[in-house]
Amino acid sequence: MSKVLVFFLSVGGGLFIGSLGNASATITVGEIGLNTPFVSVAVCDQKNKCQNIDNIKLDTGSVGLRIFKKALNLQLAPVADSTGQAISVCQGFGGGNSMWGSLVKANLQFGGAAAEQVSVQIVENPSGSACAGAEAEPSADEGNGLMGVGLTRTDGNGASYFTCAETVCSPYQVLDSQRLPNPLLAMKNVNGMVIDFAAVPFSGTTSIVGQLILGVGDRSENTPAAGIAACQAPFKARLAGQDYFSSLDSGTNAFNFPAAVNSFTHCPNNSVYLCPTDPVALTTELIDASGRPCSEVDFSFSDAHYYWWPPGHHVFSNIAEQWGAGTSHSLTLGLPFFFGRKIYFVFEGETSPLGVGPLVAF
Repeated sequence: MSKVLVFFLSVGGGLFIGSLGNASATITVGEIGLNTPFVSVAVCDQKNKCQNIDNIKLDTGSVGLRIFKKALNLQLAPVADSTGQAISVCQGFGGGNSMWGSLVKANLQFGGAAAEQVSVQIVENPSGSACAGAEAEPSADEGNGLMGVGLTRTDGNGASYFTCAETVCSPYQVLDSQRLPNPLLAMKNVNGMVIDFAAVPFSGTTSIVGQLILGVGDRSENTPAAGIAACQAPFKARLAGQDYFSSLDSGTNAFNFPAAVNSFTHCPNNSVYLCPTDPVALTTELIDASGRPCSEVDFSFSDAHYYWWPPGHHVFSNIAEQWGAGTSHSLTLGLPFFFGRKIYFVFEGETSPLGVGPLVAF
């Protein structure tokens, strides 16, 4: 776990919330886990006593800020229903894991921007059987929590809400206003973000630093070039004549293929990863929400044994995986897709030079 830094802010009784200026945050990959991006977030209570929490996994495939309880040293106000019972959520993820925990209100600072009274999930042990498969302790590649900055305004798919009295929990019909929000949309003037990474060599590297720039189209560093193609979400990927649901997901550490694609060789010592004899080059066409082809994507992958060689390398642009039958029906363009690209994300309902979100462009 990271070192704990607790500090106080005094800015006229509240957090400063203004124009974005040059607001951006550093993304680090390679310090923990394989192809896992991390950022730092400052979490503050109502008195503006703050704790900087590093090693928060950046995930464009989900929505909501989720912090493991053992990483937090602040007392934050719980979110409750009209009867005073605490509201908790069980969030499922594509890999079959889930996170359970109650909601609290916190002030946030990230990348030079701030937001007040944002709902945050505190991840802890599940109560009873309300959240099967939930993890209370971070795995090797999860650090201190998860910052979901997907395209939608709130969580949705895979999120089940409950009210709990001690260890007894009951399903709760959550209001839209009570759902876990996209933490970046809670910040003033943020309509989206840009994620920018340099390219990674074929043999991988020990670590890489990228940048998350807040906003799209309001200053030079986040304004897309003329003619860049935008894809309205949700979009699909056409591969070998078949259309699959698709997404750009920084929280997935490899290109992830649908279980229905059965032409790949799996690694003998790790059946999730793919180990072709020769490098595989593929082209997929992205089809946007209107059914319009919006972008053609070239990518490749090779023998995932490179993950184990050379020693100390934890960043790769050319690894792929495929989960078991029945677990994946989508072609996920994971973190390797981000390397060597500047990718624009416009959030749901927000306007930009690229159009109205949700959309991506690269």
